[in-house]
Amino acid sequence: DTTLFNSLKFDLNLYFNHFGIEATKNGNPIMYNVFNDYLEWGKILFVSPFVINSMNLQICTDFENDLYRYLNGGGSAKFRTQVLRTLAPIATNKSIVDYIYKVWNKNISVPGLALSENDYIDLSLELAIRRPLEYDTIISEQLSRISNPDKIREYLFVSPAASPSPNARDSVFNSF
Repeated sequence: DTTLFNSLKFDLNLYFNHFGIEATKNGNPIMYNVFNDYLEWGKILFVSPFVINSMNLQICTDFENDLYRYLNGGGSAKFRTQVLRTLAPIATNKSIVDYIYKVWNKNISVPGLALSENDYIDLSLELAIRRPLEYDTIISEQLSRISNPDKIREYLFVSPAASPSPNARDSVFNSF
């Protein structure tokens, strides 16, 4: 049904309400596995924030909690980096955001988690948005970790977009 899909974005709630979870299981087992049994089957795929934002709140909360459990040893270590990359942009639960902060700040080590400099940069921006009172600390700490001059300039340009100050955010977008 083409009404369910609009380019790369679709409304998961509409999908499940239209077909029902059992029909999804029978008619589209891939979708069923991704959004219902994805962790138990080890099918960790990149899930766009596009899709996450179209989910209803309960599915989102369950998905976030499942990713968090997976990251903490509930699944194969080889998928943990991708799990964190999926979890960080959608995290809303304070304890999960605190956990991501500890990972970013290197206060805890997660077996199987191999983060690149770009991963740490992305985490710092996600954390700056979710912990606005610590924006300056997070941004300056991450800036001190970056050694590549081009990445430093890029970070200095992009980081104000995560600022709690509307004027700072606007300055980034006005510069385009």
